[in-house]
Amino acid sequence: MEKKNYSALFLFSLGVQLLAIFFSYNFLSAKVEVPPYEPFGNATVTEAGLNAISLVLPVLIMTLVFIILLKIFGFKFFMYLISILPLGIVAFINPMFISTTVNNFLPSAADSIALLSTVVLIIAIFYSTVKHIQWLSSLSTFIISAEVGSFFALVLQPPTLFLVPLAFAIYDIYAVFAGPLKILLSQLVKSRFPRTKRPSISKVRQSINLGVLVANIGGFTLGTGDLVFYSLITAAGFMIKGIIAAMASLIAVNAGIILTLFILVKYKRVLPGLPIPVFLGVATLIIFQYV
Repeated sequence: MEKKNYSALFLFSLGVQLLAIFFSYNFLSAKVEVPPYEPFGNATVTEAGLNAISLVLPVLIMTLVFIILLKIFGFKFFMYLISILPLGIVAFINPMFISTTVNNFLPSAADSIALLSTVVLIIAIFYSTVKHIQWLSSLSTFIISAEVGSFFALVLQPPTLFLVPLAFAIYDIYAVFAGPLKILLSQLVKSRFPRTKRPSISKVRQSINLGVLVANIGGFTLGTGDLVFYSLITAAGFMIKGIIAAMASLIAVNAGIILTLFILVKYKRVLPGLPIPVFLGVATLIIFQYV
């Protein structure tokens, strides 16, 4: 039985959040304007709710598509699929953040370094997934999660900013306990271990390499989506009221992570990683925004 290293998991998550704050700081310093994500407007809670649904719904659909493709084409096809899909996100987001960051220190080389880092990261993602190199995959997840979290902090404005994490936290509860994510994990076990003794769904992430979809740290697996929203909340705190709000949000999110781990250890059950950290983090953001 693999020994659990809680400190490693906590420090990894904390590092992602701090990197997201750093990226957000560089964007503000560079005065880069990013169009807000408000397809339905953002003047009312109803409009913000529709914005949140417009982001949750594609995730639900994509998970269902994954289940269908896994059943039709099998496990190997699925593994190549998840090694390729993140590459488009990296190609879009990484040059933006690296170029902006480097431009604050070394303007003449910003574009070249951004391009080089993107190529290196894409190779690392694909290679680590195909070759099952856990540390390289987790390092890639570290960078991607911070960038995507910071990006959402830039494009989401209150009240959409508050409702999007809450909507995903609620969806996370459904997906883990009764929804498509549980079905997907079950199908992964069946596809990966068709004739051998199958591990329980709670151990599937240790049994199957999911690439940059999860980070394997200290004997735990932490979903990239969880890390994205942890970093989104802390980066959003910085965007709202600077470093004080960022630190308060960071404390709230990590208190939620610790509480989630405590419940996980005590009851030894698969738990969604978003609800407690997100509820505490969003409550902190609302306080700083409106009080």
